Amino acid sequence: MFEQLFTQPVAIAHHHSSPYATERQQYLAHLMEEGRSRKSLRIIAELLMSYAQHLPMHRADVCLSDIKVSAEAWAKTTSRSASCLRDGKRQFVLHATKWLRLLGRLCEPQVEHPFALQREAFLRFQRLERGLAPITIDHYWRSIDELLIWLSREGKTLWDVTPDDIALHIQRIAKRKLKRTSIAHQVAVECPATFVPVEKR
Repeated sequence: MFEQLFTQPVAIAHHHSSPYATERQQYLAHLMEEGRSRKSLRIIAELLMSYAQHLPMHRADVCLSDIKVSAEAWAKTTSRSASCLRDGKRQFVLHATKWLRLLGRLCEPQVEHPFALQREAFLRFQRLERGLAPITIDHYWRSIDELLIWLSREGKTLWDVTPDDIALHIQRIAKRKLKRTSIAHQVAVECPATFVPVEKR
């Protein structure tokens, strides 16, 4: 992964030799699947390097409050304008949260999820029948979660949802100014996830 992002041998070796190299590459590969540009991935790769120093990685689980405290400590080590610093701390929290969640080390409250049985049935099908990789399954999980939560808030069930509902949700996602590849991937996940035949409960 590092060889795909950097050209200088010294930089590549530095990323390989720093702590959590395997875990960092796993997350970067996840972001690449989402359609992130090489430039943004290089920036995130540098940010990930700071996590070993600032996050309490000695703990089995890390909470969001720990991440926010670590972001403040990290910010004191950088020289940026006030606006850049705010954005930097936001990016620190965002990617630390997503990275730790991907590793199964994020401590977050358990909430009852709408359509949990149907979601698990779909993901099980993708894993067992289609043989998708764990990192792909994780991305499917995040994409589906957002859709199902939105459907629940709209008072809809999986058995009366229509293509127009999916189109409306995709329009909401498109307003975030994501890359076309990211939006296309969201469509590819949500359409089969919504209309796959599942047992009614």
